[in-house]
Amino acid sequence: MASSRDATQYALKASFEAGLRPDTLTTIAAHPWEEIERVVKVHNCRSLLLGLSDLNDLQTNENLEKLVKHVKADVVVFRQPYSGWKITTAQKVLIPVAGFGSHDPLRARVAASLWRASQPAINFIQILPANTPREALQRNHLKLSRFASRIIPGKIEVHIIVNDDVEAELISQASAHDLVIMGLGKAGRNEKAFGHLALGLAEKTDTALIFISKK
Repeated sequence: MASSRDATQYALKASFEAGLRPDTLTTIAAHPWEEIERVVKVHNCRSLLLGLSDLNDLQTNENLEKLVKHVKADVVVFRQPYSGWKITTAQKVLIPVAGFGSHDPLRARVAASLWRASQPAINFIQILPANTPREALQRNHLKLSRFASRIIPGKIEVHIIVNDDVEAELISQASAHDLVIMGLGKAGRNEKAFGHLALGLAEKTDTALIFISKK
């Protein structure tokens, strides 16, 4: 109960400092994941933020996948590198971009808010196959630059990286940053929201992670 009280007080303090008017609700339930789903549905929440320390735990992963499929809300999962870590201390932020077919407003708001709060160095990357033609690399670099400039008004870094092992490259890049903000898109009926890239980052890095799964 003490940890729950402390977490609630911290969330309220952060919300008030951000100019928000939050409501709080504490419930007791035998099945916490089902209770989270119920509360999200009852209150018609548009976004759900979860703080999880271990995404690779089988039971946690299965419950998380079920929750993402059942709620009509964007689900954001935040992993701290250690207790007490503050997001505004992140000096280097990595934003991987898979494609430009859809814009993720929530990811954009998170990145823009962080930049306004502490102006970290933000690096947008896209990883493409090693045999990608030079013309395609140049086109994607231009697209990524435009994409990034619409989100962050300040100085940014944009890199197109060629590597057939996307997971290994992403883990290497993440390890050189303080925070990774990664959009997961919308999971299909037979697809997992948290696929091998997300789980690989969670398992093989100690970097702070924000995963955003669209409703």
